[in-house]
Amino acid sequence: MAILGFGFAVLTHSETLMLDGLFSLPGFFMALAAIRASKTGI
Repeated sequence: MAILGFGFAVLTHSETLMLDGLFSLPGFFMALAAIRASKTGI
């Protein structure tokens, strides 16, 4: 969702969508870290 938010923000020149994408980024990275941790068995 963060990547889509940034993409639509660039296409529409919307600062609101850019901010929404920015706020979605930490959740995205936390989800990636959780998936990686679950695969490695930590």
